[in-house]
Amino acid sequence: MRGIITDETEIYVYFELIKRMQPGSVLDVGMFLTRIGALSRQAMNCEIPCNVDLTGVKLFDGMDFPVHQKVYDRMLSFSSLEDKTYDLATLFSVNEYLDEKQKPAFWEYLAGHCKCMLADTRDALFVQFVVERFRCEAVTVDNRQYAVVYCG
Repeated sequence: MRGIITDETEIYVYFELIKRMQPGSVLDVGMFLTRIGALSRQAMNCEIPCNVDLTGVKLFDGMDFPVHQKVYDRMLSFSSLEDKTYDLATLFSVNEYLDEKQKPAFWEYLAGHCKCMLADTRDALFVQFVVERFRCEAVTVDNRQYAVVYCG
């Protein structure tokens, strides 16, 4: 199945940084939790508390399952993004699925609607985009780098 994530380092970074940042609201771009096969907000002895407003953004149309409603407070598509501010947006294994021409506009949306972004750094254009505009912090785990981007 396209988009499934089994990388334990990525799963650890996702949960650990959310735990440390303690956001009240998270925009989970690509619905990371469902892509690791989670049936709840828990995986690998980690958990996202139920008081965190968790919104998922679907990468693929037609991938709606009842279990997603147990994980996410609401689910959106790229065409139905809300005019709302989130404490944190997560982008793990997402940028490679976005249309190249639409990436900058989507990143601008995130920057304008999220106080902070947490992302892998595999997309050089994304890294260039955020480094030129925002204060960023690199996080290295198991020789892999992630970015914490402070948008506002």
